[in-house]
Amino acid sequence: MLKNIILILFSSLVLVACKKTPDVKGRYFGTLTINGTAQQVVTEVPDFKEHGEYQVLEFSLYETKASANPNHVIVQASSDFIAIKSSFLGADDYKLGALKDSCGSGEKDNTLATLCFQSEKIDFTLKEKTSGNTTLTLSLVRSADLPAPTINGTYSIDDLVGRAKFNAYAVSQEAERVFQARQKVKMAIANLLPHFNMKDLLAFSGGPMGGIQAIGSFVPFIFPSNWYKMAEVKELSRAQQKSFASLRGNEMQYVENFVYLVQRDLLLKNLMQDELVKQREVHRIIAKKEQYGQLPPKSADKYYSTVLMIEQDLVQLGSLIDFELSSLAHAVALPATTGISVLEAVPVPDLSKIPQIDYKSLIETAKTKSFEVKTLEFLVEASKKNTKATVWGFLDPNSSDYIGFSLASQLNVGESQVRTLESKRDETLSLIEQRVFIGASEYNATLTSFNIATTGVVTSKSRLDRLAKRLKSGDEKVDDEYFVQEIAEATQSLLKFSANQLSAAHSYMISRSKLNRLVLEGYYKDLELTKPE
Repeated sequence: MLKNIILILFSSLVLVACKKTPDVKGRYFGTLTINGTAQQVVTEVPDFKEHGEYQVLEFSLYETKASANPNHVIVQASSDFIAIKSSFLGADDYKLGALKDSCGSGEKDNTLATLCFQSEKIDFTLKEKTSGNTTLTLSLVRSADLPAPTINGTYSIDDLVGRAKFNAYAVSQEAERVFQARQKVKMAIANLLPHFNMKDLLAFSGGPMGGIQAIGSFVPFIFPSNWYKMAEVKELSRAQQKSFASLRGNEMQYVENFVYLVQRDLLLKNLMQDELVKQREVHRIIAKKEQYGQLPPKSADKYYSTVLMIEQDLVQLGSLIDFELSSLAHAVALPATTGISVLEAVPVPDLSKIPQIDYKSLIETAKTKSFEVKTLEFLVEASKKNTKATVWGFLDPNSSDYIGFSLASQLNVGESQVRTLESKRDETLSLIEQRVFIGASEYNATLTSFNIATTGVVTSKSRLDRLAKRLKSGDEKVDDEYFVQEIAEATQSLLKFSANQLSAAHSYMISRSKLNRLVLEGYYKDLELTKPE
């Protein structure tokens, strides 16, 4: 208890001391440009913290890509100087003059460095003194929304999943809830610090009971119920943070899977366009054979229906792709109509060389890492502490809790809530096991489907090649209607198996994404990187 009291009183002194430095706390977006190469970045900047005779600001800067590693930034300030060091500066660190008009500057090895903290902005630049060339620029703006990067509408899966990670609509809304939860923790801490007002002062003149009642506000941390309440708020805040990480992962997975679906349809469109060119050539040969009497009348018309079906499917598929790109852009907070013009290709793995997996090897990892389970565990602890606060609340004169006939009922309700949450946690563990099993089953099924489709492609292509060779060679046996029908069926069969092959490959990528989300691998390794302050 004494340790907690000292810690909180010390924290209050730190808050007072930090007023010397600029107010920089907030969520920032901007650009980091190194030697002409720019990248969009995002960060959460906290308050300056007292560190001996210095004040220190530490934050991590992330490129808005799902796979990007953070650049750690440390700013050290005193009345005499301000210094900055970061992983994007390599081994160099820059010691600048003390902040004057919110800016500090200094020189090192023929390089002029400037760091400015202005209204809603943080800017850092490096310039070569002799040439005047700017070698590095960091420009950050305090904002809640991630702007669209200034590129030509070409996006990779890393870009799009990164946008989902750092600013999708649902994630931004959940970030606000986490921010509110963290603020409640600070309010709970403030509620433990001595707070004195006129009502409390007058209470000392109201006799012993007046003094006792005032103690509840003047020194609230002597009552155990206040500590339990503070701990309860902390557990709830942690539950919110884990819930946010879970939601962020779900949003990212949605975007990742969406990219695979769009790419599948784009590749299918390319496949059908190539096949259309071939089938038009086949139709031309059939028409010529019909003209010379080598095929029955109307053979070319009958085969043309196969060509028309491919053309019609292409029109519908093109419309579907436009809708998918628009929906994908909206999902990552880009303009729905102009946001994504080109989607960079994702390498499609060779599934014939990938072994099947055993779901049992993933279950324990998924359960241990689950943000959903951790959320419920924090809620269980919060509920337990809430029950304890009720037990001890009657000792606090400002508390509405008291010893009476209803106390047992209140405790029973609290214990029932704990049991309900524990039951929910057990249900979630069971659900995770089920999801891992289903995900592994889908993963293995796609490998089997891909192998079947690959065999179908080889067989159909071989059959179609034989028929085409007979058609071009002038085989006398091609002068019946059955031959034309056989070519049409072989063409449709090849398209079907080729489409199934593409679908299986991308279904594999989706099932792999689901398993990565469950065991927090791939894009989902660091879902708690950017915590709202």
